Amino acid sequence: MINYNKTREIGINILRRWILIFLVGEIVFFSIVGTNYLSLKNLQNILVASTTVLLLATGETFVIITGGIDLSIGFMVGFSSVVSAKVMVDLWTAGFSQPLAITIGILTALSLGLIPGFI
Repeated sequence: MINYNKTREIGINILRRWILIFLVGEIVFFSIVGTNYLSLKNLQNILVASTTVLLLATGETFVIITGGIDLSIGFMVGFSSVVSAKVMVDLWTAGFSQPLAITIGILTALSLGLIPGFI
């Protein structure tokens, strides 16, 4: 009887921590398959690539915690990125394309965020 309860408890703990177990298994698999997977350069690349998603997820977490839900964040990021890129390309010869593009991209995202904010 004691062994059954102990085994059941271990099974429940595994089910609760399946994401962590999957992540560890994934790290072990790719470190065996890829030679440079556990290198410092690869870790830096992963952190740089995931920074945008982590920042957006952090902001969205606070929106969801406060009871609101705003799923348009992906659209806003994509649209303001396209507007910023268009400004950079069109004003490249003027010499001030980056500061202006960043400003216009932020203003675009803010104006798009006001629409669902007031609804």
